[in-house]
Amino acid sequence: MYSNSTVVRSSITRSLRSKAHSFGFFVIHINQSVDLESFHPPPFASAEDERLNFLCPVQALRCYVNRTRPLRQSDQLFVCHRTRTLGQPLSKQRLSHWIVDTVSTAYNGAGLPPPGRVAAHSTRGLATSWALFRGASMSDICTVASWATPHTFSRFYHLNVVEPALPSLGTRVLEGVSSHR
Repeated sequence: MYSNSTVVRSSITRSLRSKAHSFGFFVIHINQSVDLESFHPPPFASAEDERLNFLCPVQALRCYVNRTRPLRQSDQLFVCHRTRTLGQPLSKQRLSHWIVDTVSTAYNGAGLPPPGRVAAHSTRGLATSWALFRGASMSDICTVASWATPHTFSRFYHLNVVEPALPSLGTRVLEGVSSHR
């Protein structure tokens, strides 16, 4: 029996590997697969696990592929949903807009300012920086990002994903002074 990650990988990776040269924005590289693990998969131990399952990338990709199957005119993963271009391959520019909108919406929904200017390519820095913050090893980060050394990450991609959410020293001082009056 296959795991959820294997099913998604095998159904999506076949079409993406042939496209990886022409569509540079895919995470899956020619000679490397990235397994997506299910996030809080069934059976659910609690209502919270069931709620968190809605954030599962495996479930989201499976649902997206199934819902777009009848209208697909391409084997590209992301396709247009507008009437005029329904089912046709999504352009790099449109995918870039989707990514920026999603990242901005996620930060706004969490009540946090995005760290710096958000661009589609900045997701590489955001994802790896959050992974490091949440305890992923530098070795795993470098492997998944296809970086030979941590130097590339630290020099070009590492972002302070926590500090923008915290008040600046000046704000803390002013709040402290104003609360003692």
